Amino acid sequence: MKLEEINRMVKEFGGPDAKTKTFSGYIDECWKEAMAHSDTQLKTAPRPAKPTK
Repeated sequence: MKLEEINRMVKEFGGPDAKTKTFSGYIDECWKEAMAHSDTQLKTAPRPAKPTK
């Protein structure tokens, strides 16, 4: 449903020659954007504590 809305906006604002997005293309684009800004925008959990003996 979200992808359909994104493609509707692409067609509305990009004109008749605008390329619509596929699910895998959209996920890949999101991943590349996240990795490009991982030093400032990506939050990670702390490493798990090592078990004591």
